[in-house]
Amino acid sequence: MPRQFGLAERGVAQLAEHVRMAAAHLVGDAAGDVVEVESALFLGEARVKDDVEQQIAEFFAQVIHVTALDRVEHFVGFVERVGCDRRAGLAEIPRAAVVRIAQFAHDFKQIFDGAHGLYCVAVFKTRIIPAFLRDRSRNRPMDARSTQLAQWLADLGYRDYQLAPASEDASFRHYLRLQNAAQSLIVMDAPPDKESCEPFVRVAAMLRDAGLSAPEVIAQDLERGFLLLTDFGNDLYLECLAPGTEARLYADALDALLAMQGRIDGAGLPPYDETLLRGEMDLFHDWFLGELLGIELETEQAAVWQETTRVLVANALAQPRVFVHRDYHSRNLMKLATGNPGILDFQDAVYGPVTYDLVSLLRDCYIAWPPPRVDQLALDYHARASAEGIVDAGAAQFLHWFNLMGAQRHLKAIGIFSRLWLRDGKRGYLRDIPRTLAYLQQVSADEMLLEGLADLIDTLALPLRAEAAARA
Repeated sequence: MPRQFGLAERGVAQLAEHVRMAAAHLVGDAAGDVVEVESALFLGEARVKDDVEQQIAEFFAQVIHVTALDRVEHFVGFVERVGCDRRAGLAEIPRAAVVRIAQFAHDFKQIFDGAHGLYCVAVFKTRIIPAFLRDRSRNRPMDARSTQLAQWLADLGYRDYQLAPASEDASFRHYLRLQNAAQSLIVMDAPPDKESCEPFVRVAAMLRDAGLSAPEVIAQDLERGFLLLTDFGNDLYLECLAPGTEARLYADALDALLAMQGRIDGAGLPPYDETLLRGEMDLFHDWFLGELLGIELETEQAAVWQETTRVLVANALAQPRVFVHRDYHSRNLMKLATGNPGILDFQDAVYGPVTYDLVSLLRDCYIAWPPPRVDQLALDYHARASAEGIVDAGAAQFLHWFNLMGAQRHLKAIGIFSRLWLRDGKRGYLRDIPRTLAYLQQVSADEMLLEGLADLIDTLALPLRAEAAARA
């Protein structure tokens, strides 16, 4: 990674924090602590090409719009301070927001001096502006979406209740727990322009018809993107797994997986085809290597990457096809007193490789177990799946499928974790990248077909870079 890009990268988190805090102050309760500022922001003496300056100006236009400043006459250079041009019309905004914007301006000036202006433009467009607008929306006490939800619940007859966040989702969906004197339910809010509720309703029915524990859909409004569901409680598998509990919990989860693969006809689901498999691995290349680490592969490295993805696609397509949950792991399973486990987040189910959900569960991105224990559980599952006619390959072939399938999934997961931070501001997922990358190191060292991937991980020092990103 060129030095100037590294300098800029290290400053991105601080810039994002300045903007995040400015957004919070702008929409928060800061009455009585305001200052007058003008609608023109002066950016010091640095000058660049007009097209780059205009793109940077677009970012500050977002700031000005949110602060209710009425008009912008011009931008001069790049920000070093918030100026006062008495010709420009005044507006009152919280002092704390002004301070944060000024801090952003100062830090940006230093970063821009050490990095290419177009790189800074890309950072603003993909990270800073979305973070600003996201926090502006989150801090509003009641928006149009909340009003729609309240009206929908009222139409269903719910009056005296409390709503609280139930879980964080790695998508645009939001889950709320509705509690009143009689019951506890889950509300799923999926904005229809971002997510469709229909797959969730359809796959939930498939799971329940197979005798598995999926939430019951009590009420639905597919047009507006609201579902009312049964509540499985708070006992997430991830929080319950421990050396004294894991055997029973995994036994139940593997029983449920065998039922999914043996009882559900997944042929009507979207196919887990080459396009989808490659698109998932592109997330690693684009978001982890490119966006998070600023790495551009050299010609020989790019050829190794292409061969790796070819091998992994071929491996996935060679396997028997079954119902695939696609995110079957400890954060999507709930410990239940009866019918364990409760299965969540299944709306992206597809028809695909038999080892996919198994490796998702046993080589979990959120918790790791000793490799010999994982291999034994995988081989035990193979024996049971073979007895039920789900798999017709030998144990060695099955374990090979399992290993390579895990590599494909973990490449995808690392890319998604990177995107969740860079695009959506969900920083906590960076801590899961080193664990997930360790799975890739393990498998690429054991499987000859992944020798190139092992060399790539080592040459690019990806474990060290991933640890650094998680700590930053």
